[in-house]
Amino acid sequence: MGQAMGRSLFVLGITGFTAFALAAQALPQVLGVFGPALGLPFLATTEITRYAEDGVTVEDRLDFVSYTAHGSEIVVSSYVPGHPFVTAIRRMIEATEFLLMPVSDLFVHRDTASADRFVQGGCQSPGMPVAGHDVILNYPVVALANRGGPDGPDETMTMWYAPALGCLAMRFTIEQRRSDGAVVIRGTRRTVAVKTGI
Repeated sequence: MGQAMGRSLFVLGITGFTAFALAAQALPQVLGVFGPALGLPFLATTEITRYAEDGVTVEDRLDFVSYTAHGSEIVVSSYVPGHPFVTAIRRMIEATEFLLMPVSDLFVHRDTASADRFVQGGCQSPGMPVAGHDVILNYPVVALANRGGPDGPDETMTMWYAPALGCLAMRFTIEQRRSDGAVVIRGTRRTVAVKTGI
């Protein structure tokens, strides 16, 4: 009897895990339907690309769906092209974090004051000069430039933030000056769609 119960629990566990894994893959579609009830302001689809030193060859790519809250971006689902297993694992982790967020907020105090100030200030920061203004997907954006990036001081990062979307970074570029003096693109971020009224 104990062996049969152990097998039943094992089968139940595998069934539950499989059901959750499948639900995690469908989370963006579920949020598209039930987003308003959850208070989500929008869902943005974004692509991040990292390039090799030649500035042309793609090294990595990540696509994801996110929204902003209190000046922070919250990823609800991601996709790694060409890597279905990695994508499935990432989506399960992201779904777990999304579902546990209300519970963790009861026990973990998050200091959102600086992020809130950034949003209230129109996505401008005293330490970063304004590099320009633009419109992306019909949203006015402000561009901030910052010298120095993940790979050192020879990089310049420019980020385009949308005040109407809680300072979502709708685009960024990382440019690097090589030793031969040429400036190449090492990374880009591009929001390709924004779904509001979800």
